[in-house]
Amino acid sequence: MPAHWKTVAKGVYERPAFAAADYTVSAAWLDEVKAWYGQRSPELEDRLLPDGYHAVVEEVERGGRHVAVLQSKTNEACIEVSWRDDGGTQADVEVRPLPPEEAYERALDDDERWRARGTQVYNERHPRPA
Repeated sequence: MPAHWKTVAKGVYERPAFAAADYTVSAAWLDEVKAWYGQRSPELEDRLLPDGYHAVVEEVERGGRHVAVLQSKTNEACIEVSWRDDGGTQADVEVRPLPPEEAYERALDDDERWRARGTQVYNERHPRPA
């Protein structure tokens, strides 16, 4: 269940209005992810997530690079990590924080997937009735 949902009633949730702090990657998190991906070892090759991250919210191939978007456990900030596969190892690792507005839009898109599965979720796209 997303980190920032408020429980309105049993089985009914609401995402609070956008607040940049809830979707902002700290410099420490960015450095931690850069270090984790920079020192990959064979035993970590099957793990895309460093400790402290909740989910890989997207995985794609783009321009010959593997791209994974990670979401934090403590808030819904997202970091995009990309690398080139060099004979089974990760090479040319690049890490960037997603802007808070983009992370929030991803969260709203995730709410849509929950709604499609039958969960009642209110947010700015689907406001709670007055």
